[in-house]
Amino acid sequence: MFQFIWRRTNRGRRTQERLGTFADITEAEARELALACTKDGKAAAAQKQIEVALFEEVGEMFFERYQRNWKPSTIHISRNAYDHDILPFFKGRQIAEIDKNLIQRWFASLGNRRGPANRALPVLSVMMQQAELYGYRADNTNPCKGIPRYKMAPAERFLSAIELARLGKVLQEYKSVSPYSVPFSELVQGLFP
Repeated sequence: MFQFIWRRTNRGRRTQERLGTFADITEAEARELALACTKDGKAAAAQKQIEVALFEEVGEMFFERYQRNWKPSTIHISRNAYDHDILPFFKGRQIAEIDKNLIQRWFASLGNRRGPANRALPVLSVMMQQAELYGYRADNTNPCKGIPRYKMAPAERFLSAIELARLGKVLQEYKSVSPYSVPFSELVQGLFP
């Protein structure tokens, strides 16, 4: 998403502040904010006031605006994580008041369902990041930053009988190219004719 950015160099150090997205403010408003930043020396003082909104209101806005960045399968998975694992915990809260402690409590509450928790955390993180751009949270206040996901044991998967038969067939065809694959392919063919 395109955004207006105010940049300055002070004593050889470059800094930049986000003023807002093209969807949120006009070019004239961005100029006014940049001028105010230049006069004050701080973008924070010039930024528009944080709007008050409930978590679920921003959540719906987020899915409406942001889904164009995702594949259909990602939309489905993210929406499911939001509806089942995120919204019930945060519904009715002001989005600007959600802090890291609350995020940690939410994440711990999903500890018995580690896979869904690990899928829901990035969705919530992107939503909080977008809430900053929409003007519902102060810049650089994403409370999900730095929260580690649960460690998961790698999933172990074995080939099915049908997959083993297909593998054996391919290895049989490959016999002339690589004779070392022959014993394995004959074993597989013998098990699954």
